[in-house]
Amino acid sequence: MDSIDPYVGQTLDEKYVWKRLIGQGGMGAVYLATHLGTERYVALKLITPRFMRNEEFVERFSVKRGPPAA
Repeated sequence: MDSIDPYVGQTLDEKYVWKRLIGQGGMGAVYLATHLGTERYVALKLITPRFMRNEEFVERFSVKRGPPAA
């Protein structure tokens, strides 16, 4: 996490600003971001390129999730 991250500070889809890497593993990474319209924090999941060829994994990965249960 000490290296320069190419995503941090960038804007995604004119809606989200990448803030920092939260965690990463073999399947991808999770970043803290800010939604520009609401100024709320969100988590953005970034899939590792080698998993992009697996259609079932991509479908599971791309399912939108709401906030965690309280």
